[in-house]
Amino acid sequence: MANALATTATLDESNWGEAQCKASLARLEKLQDQVDTLRLTIPNIIHALAATKTYSSPEQLYRALNHAIVGGSSALVHLRTAWNDPQTNKLLEHVKRSYQENADLSAGAKIQRYGWADEAELESDAAIVAPTQSGQAQSTIEEEDVGKTVDEYKQTNPTFKVNYDQQAHRIEASNLNI
Repeated sequence: MANALATTATLDESNWGEAQCKASLARLEKLQDQVDTLRLTIPNIIHALAATKTYSSPEQLYRALNHAIVGGSSALVHLRTAWNDPQTNKLLEHVKRSYQENADLSAGAKIQRYGWADEAELESDAAIVAPTQSGQAQSTIEEEDVGKTVDEYKQTNPTFKVNYDQQAHRIEASNLNI
């Protein structure tokens, strides 16, 4: 899967084009996603501790607690790395300069908040899709890769119910806690 934070668009100081703006919005959306993930760290740790009756041994409790703590620590490391990235620093400097030049943020309310990272990922995944002889684009992602990814997601996110319909090429997910 492509990483929207590792965009190839450079953040030129003088003239920002549409591609740079989209790449920057994708970067900011990914940072927001990482912050949102960190917000779940303490609830995940508490959940592991509160569910002590569901574990048959202290080792299972330890593994669940360790998984929650290491996951939170890993998420924090990823956020720090992304936040301290030179591209992010250039982006934030540009935002600061732009805000100093024009503090009216009302135009920003018309811009969608989510979807930029997905759009950047789709654009970068365009290299994976190759045209066939009939002119139709065909994905090179194998069905078993999708199945493995769905299974990995199920294991790392036990609070979600995930169904994968291979024939319809459809994945449905719902949060069991809601």
